[in-house]
Amino acid sequence: MLPLSLIIITKNEIKHIAACIEAVKPICADIVVADSGSSDGTVEAAKACGARVYPVEWTGYSDTKNRANQWAENDWILSLDADEIATPALLESIKSFMSSNPSSHTVALIRRRLVYRSRLLYYGSTRHEYRKRLFNRTHAQWNSQAVHEDLNSSSDTYFVKLKGIVEHDSYRDKNDLYEKLERYAQLFAKQKAEEGKRASWLKLYVSPYVLFLKNLIIRLGLLDGMPGIEYAMAELYYSKRKYRLIKRYYESGAE
Repeated sequence: MLPLSLIIITKNEIKHIAACIEAVKPICADIVVADSGSSDGTVEAAKACGARVYPVEWTGYSDTKNRANQWAENDWILSLDADEIATPALLESIKSFMSSNPSSHTVALIRRRLVYRSRLLYYGSTRHEYRKRLFNRTHAQWNSQAVHEDLNSSSDTYFVKLKGIVEHDSYRDKNDLYEKLERYAQLFAKQKAEEGKRASWLKLYVSPYVLFLKNLIIRLGLLDGMPGIEYAMAELYYSKRKYRLIKRYYESGAE
């Protein structure tokens, strides 16, 4: 087994948690699940898969992940969402990376492919989506962003891209997709308004439609068929919504 700890934060992820853990178990023995009050059997399922489960108060994505990292047995952290499944090709790439004795200042980026309506999307906005997911906790920590969290690391950090992918099966259906995007838009907009950021006229009325056309045409989202078109339309909604909320929060003092 690799000197690597898998960290997952959860709340009511019974549908996904076992598959997420089982996919990584061939290379990783230390599995930590930080659970924020699941009531659907997630905790029991995670324990049955060999994970150590810690109850944790939800204080945001970044802060919850940072606290969970403290419970890891190893300094090298593989951070996955419960609805992400690592492919065999990715596991092989992780093994190769770890066997190279990487510097603690190295952060590995993992490619993520979205599963929507039971179909893996190859184009559109998620075509080249890489996330910072494998790192040494002595060097990098999650930042304070309310949503779309990222790693804070020093200027001498070295980034590498791993082969293989994680399959991201996040949305039950179209309604679930829009509900999550609404929640992300609320979090994003409130944070930006609190930082004093404003939404320009271009952001409000032009950028969302430019993004929509870019995802469908330049990024070839049309090639994913109706699921690709639906997802591009959802991102159009998200872009419009977050900028309008920034304007509203800013004008009301981010109350």
